[in-house]
Amino acid sequence: MAYEKIKSHEEYLKIAERYQDCKPDAYKSMSFQEKIDFFAGVYTDNILLWDENGDELPTWKVNTAIWDEFLSHPEQFSLKDIHIFMEMLDDSCYHPSSIDTVDTIAKIIHNIACFYQLEGITYLLSHLQEVPERGRMIGWPVTLYLLIRDDAAYAWMKEALKTLTPDALRLLHCILGGEGLPKALLVYYSYGSETELARKAELERTISGLLR
Repeated sequence: MAYEKIKSHEEYLKIAERYQDCKPDAYKSMSFQEKIDFFAGVYTDNILLWDENGDELPTWKVNTAIWDEFLSHPEQFSLKDIHIFMEMLDDSCYHPSSIDTVDTIAKIIHNIACFYQLEGITYLLSHLQEVPERGRMIGWPVTLYLLIRDDAAYAWMKEALKTLTPDALRLLHCILGGEGLPKALLVYYSYGSETELARKAELERTISGLLR
């Protein structure tokens, strides 16, 4: 990741002071890499969105603008950029300043893959093993849940299965079955709409058939 987590209150105060004068429209002059680093910095609590009193810092608007841009304009990314966001996934970074960021990262990955349609979904499913171990507990189930609930993505997903390697299929089957995941996260597999549960079951059957 672009940053390590802060380790002391003194470090927290230094970071808060550093961004106190950040302009709300600072994102407009940022390069692609600077936006990526800022996004990752918020996620790891190195770029703060609130001061000690709970008041918004100017970084809040910068962060919101970058989130919106990344989510709304997947066309700016190549398929290989999916790995940038995969590398950010970290299950331990679930704290107040980054709430919902894991889901946001998964949605950005999803939107990039869907922009490239079948090619993108195939690429994503073929590279799930590259999600770092520290981010698999949440990253894997959220990624698949987003595909299953999206009508277009699900159709491409079913088509993509035919071209995946046996190793990729086995990994996908394990993730769908919730193998190795804590009970708290099995909500992604045990609950959902009737359609979503039916789609999950269909995928598991299809993968089992392809692996025979």
